[in-house]
Order: sequence, then C-alpha cells, then structure tokens
Amino acid sequence: MKRDEKFSLIDAQGKIVPSTSYDSLKPLDDDLLLARIKERFGVIDQQGRTVVPLKYQEISSFNHNIAYAQLEDKWGLIDISGKVLVPFEYDDIEDFDDSSYAVRQKGKWGVIRPNGTTIIPLKYTELRNTYDGFIRVGNDYKMGIINYQNEIVLPIMYDYIGEFDDGKFDVSIKGESFKVDQTGQRVE
Repeated sequence: MKRDEKFSLIDAQGKIVPSTSYDSLKPLDDDLLLARIKERFGVIDQQGRTVVPLKYQEISSFNHNIAYAQLEDKWGLIDISGKVLVPFEYDDIEDFDDSSYAVRQKGKWGVIRPNGTTIIPLKYTELRNTYDGFIRVGNDYKMGIINYQNEIVLPIMYDYIGEFDDGKFDVSIKGESFKVDQTGQRVE
C-alpha cells in the first residue's frame, strides 16, 4: 500500500503490517521484497521482517539466491539471507554466466565464483563471455580469446574478433579481415 509517498505492507485482511514505511518496494523471488529507505536498499519478507539489512547502495536481482550489492562504493556478493559471500572490494561486478561473475578492480577485469575463487585473473581491460566456451579478452585496444581454464586460444593481437561460428572466428588485424580456426590458423 502506498500512502503519503511511502509504502507499507498490508495483510490479507487489509490491515497494515506493523513495520517501517519504505520509499519503495519491489517484488523479488521467494516472497521477498527489495526495500528502499532513502538511498539504502535491503530485503524484507512479506511480514515486514528484515532479511537483508537496509544498508546497501544497490542490490541486483537474486539469481540462484545470490545478488551483487554495493556498499561504500565497492561491490561484493551476498546471499538471500544477507550473508556476505564475496567481500566488498570490487569497482564493478556483472553476471558472467550461471555460476560466475565478471569483476573489475583498478581498471582490470577477471572472473570469480560466488565463493570468491578466481577463475580468470583480473588482468584484462576488456572481458566478455561469448557463451560458447570462449572468453573474449582485451588489453591496449587489442583482442584475444581465452578458455575457461585461462589458456590462450587466440593471442591478444587482433583489432576485432567476432563470434565463434562453424568452428571459426571472424577477425581483423591491421585493416585486413579474415577467418581463423581455434588454433589461430587462417582459414578461408
């Protein structure tokens, strides 16, 4: 229910659930709500009980009961109960795939698991999952391809690398465009 620009919860009988008034409420999975008071976010249940304290600058949607959140201008991972899974030490964080996150620190990107284990070290200025087992990485305006084992598939030397299709990558280097296979050999 919204009254006087504030949101409150009501029960099935239409009575206001005793709790704090919120500046905004947004439904989440598992009958939980993303709540905001002033500029701080947290999670409450439908009875108005605090599940995740309202102390975060931002909280993403929960995926597999995990969300990334911002605290004091740094990003980390929390679970649906508010437990910190990955400390708040990153400058940015994004979904990477179903079981990992791309993180940026001091201008360099890498990939971590929700338990904080590093999959890809934070050493790339560009990092994109291509969803076919390859990861497009870049440094100094050049691109390359690595795999999930952090092994180089294509060295970081190309001006452009397109999607992997039919066993080949479209690449461009020094104004010339052509196709290469997974070993970097030119194919036509």
